[in-house]
Amino acid sequence: MLEDGSCSNHESQEDTIVAKAIGRIGRWQLEKTILLAFCFTPLAWHFMAYPLISRGNDYWCLSPFSDDGSDFSDDQCFLQTHINDTLEEVPCQSWEFDHRSTITIQEDFQLVCQFEHFLALRQILFFSGMLLGCLTTGYLSDLLGRKTTMLALMGVWSLTSILHIFAYDFRLFLVLQFILAFTCNSAWTTSWIWTMEVVNGKWRTILGCGTFLFWGIGYITLPGIVWLFPNWRNAWAAMSLPTLLFAVYYFIIPESPMWLICNGREHEAKAILRDAAKRNGIEPLTNAQWNKIMEASALGSQSDVSSSTGFTSLVKTPNLRKRSLILFISWFVCSLTYYGLSLNSNGIGEDPFLTFTLFGAIEIPAILVSVVSLLTAGRRLPLIFLLFGSGICCTCAAVVPAGIFPGNWPTILLAIGGKFCITCCFHILFVYSSEIYATTARNTGVGCCSVFARAGGMVAPFVEQLRTVNPYLPIAVFGISACFAALLSSFMPETKGRKLPETVEESEEFGSDDTLWSSIFPSSRQNSFINCEQESSPDSTKPPTTPNPKSPETCSRKDAYFHFD
Repeated sequence: MLEDGSCSNHESQEDTIVAKAIGRIGRWQLEKTILLAFCFTPLAWHFMAYPLISRGNDYWCLSPFSDDGSDFSDDQCFLQTHINDTLEEVPCQSWEFDHRSTITIQEDFQLVCQFEHFLALRQILFFSGMLLGCLTTGYLSDLLGRKTTMLALMGVWSLTSILHIFAYDFRLFLVLQFILAFTCNSAWTTSWIWTMEVVNGKWRTILGCGTFLFWGIGYITLPGIVWLFPNWRNAWAAMSLPTLLFAVYYFIIPESPMWLICNGREHEAKAILRDAAKRNGIEPLTNAQWNKIMEASALGSQSDVSSSTGFTSLVKTPNLRKRSLILFISWFVCSLTYYGLSLNSNGIGEDPFLTFTLFGAIEIPAILVSVVSLLTAGRRLPLIFLLFGSGICCTCAAVVPAGIFPGNWPTILLAIGGKFCITCCFHILFVYSSEIYATTARNTGVGCCSVFARAGGMVAPFVEQLRTVNPYLPIAVFGISACFAALLSSFMPETKGRKLPETVEESEEFGSDDTLWSSIFPSSRQNSFINCEQESSPDSTKPPTTPNPKSPETCSRKDAYFHFD
């Protein structure tokens, strides 16, 4: 099964079997896609809740000699005590917290002073769970089926999220977070693949990005949930109980017809597609039409059985190696910046709720801008422009002096601009990466990109620790990284409106002479190619000469690529 939902290379550039049977888009696809997209709302809650439910309240060191909790030190981490008639400072072992606002994870598990680093450990384990999901989801869904894998993962996701409410030991909390990250990341990925397999054409771009609108809804509503339930356990219960509704998917979401076809279960696929065609107002295929489509698909499938490729195919040739490296870095930087800004909103503005809400408010506009950009402006230019935009905003936010403006509003606005741009980049990269790689390497290529994205999320907590050196150093790192990724992206080819590669060999040659710089300065490279064509033309009036291989005038495709007049 290929990433684009086809069994063969031939199906990847034309309508898939499903599209030929029920159309590229219809009521059936829209209904199922919207229902599956609902899982993105609790996904956003569980992914993004941590900065709000873990933020610290004021606390003081509590004296161990106090019976009623009224004897405490003004210091937060050390307590003065008499040892052998001398006054010494000892590390604090218990604390008194300000309960006027909320009860957070930091207070509940006493993660302050020498234990504060455990807060960052949670983020590392969470993204480790996501990374494991990236490495195993494709295999599981190909082996067990889209529906079976998705429902199993959603069941564990629901159970694990509810168990958080009863986790009174932080070690148990960390284990549950790891499992939660693995299951919810894998579940949404499988549901997204299901959607990509039942739609075709431009609707893959529209619905592929459009499903994330429900992520934006979850992001925006999250501060309201935490505000309504000041105790983090109650807030988590409000976010987790809706996941019980995932059980409804068992009755309303069928197995992916494309997966059934590719696994020899054509009879089941025909039944599903027959009902879908009726729902879409399309006449179901006759047996003769069905057999003709299947025969055409089988011809392409036979040539693809032995042509699927692994990771080495992404790096063994020069052009693919360069593009893979650029994509890996771009995904890493996008994830680093996105989660670095989102999960550490406490340190950007004076009011973490306001900053987080503003960050969430730009999610939906960013998705809409991404879709419009992909459909009109292509992939390369929007990606470069938005990466630079994010980099400039974050870098400027790092140099705005603190304490001059009320509420530090310039820094907040610049951080919001950086977050908006990097969110758009994420959605563009989803589409761009799948188009750069050949059909036979698409699963591997996009999977490796996702692995680097999770690595970026794992590094984000370490970058945030630079705040102890300088409060603005983390956001400066985000800005410089985004600008660097934008520069690298200028060496990528444009894919919009071009026939995509079907083999690794075609992928190596795909857009080999197409970069942003060749578009800006086309004359040198184009003249070199023109000269090559003229010298090799049979109509040339010049007598043929034997070229000197060491001469700079020697004309070949490779020389023309690097030679500028």
